[in-house]
Amino acid sequence: MVRSSVIHKSGEISSPNFDTASIAAAASSGSKSTSTSSAAEQRQLKKDLTRVERQVAKGKERLAELLKEQEAESFNPDRLIEIAAEVEKVQIELQTREEEWLEITLALES
Repeated sequence: MVRSSVIHKSGEISSPNFDTASIAAAASSGSKSTSTSSAAEQRQLKKDLTRVERQVAKGKERLAELLKEQEAESFNPDRLIEIAAEVEKVQIELQTREEEWLEITLALES
């Protein structure tokens, strides 16, 4: 299942809950005999997860900025077109990062 952000009319952005602590706990609770990844791979996955979470947070911030700017520029059609294109680009990037987050999370849980 792929989760993606939802932008509400109010400008609020909903997205999956990125709870690193519970994911790390779930990943470390598995027995060592069933784990197919080495400790080094687990550390790298955790680093990747942190990196992706930061990227998602920055993307959400940028999207919120763009939505505010879109409201402010509501009477400037040329700027609205530019903002709409950038919003679409940021949303695609966010979706990619959220899919990457899901893949990393699943790898940590296995």
